[in-house]
Amino acid sequence: MGRSIIYDKLRWLLHERPRGVVIGYVHRAPGLGSVIREIPLERVKSASKWALILDDDWTVIPLHRIRYIKSVDGGKVFYEKKSRGD
Repeated sequence: MGRSIIYDKLRWLLHERPRGVVIGYVHRAPGLGSVIREIPLERVKSASKWALILDDDWTVIPLHRIRYIKSVDGGKVFYEKKSRGD
């Protein structure tokens, strides 16, 4: 099985480190259910084939929870997860 598209995009972004990029992911918040949160790319320390590790060395975000990667101004979308109906 080949690498996932998201993993390849993240590897490139982590190598290039463009400014003004955010990652939107599904966060499970107690009492709120699932909400989309955004983190700046600068907070990502590393990426594996299954997860992101943030700069606090404690927070792990599974890649399947990532919904989009885009520029802050919305001008460029690097990745957007298609819904199952697409």
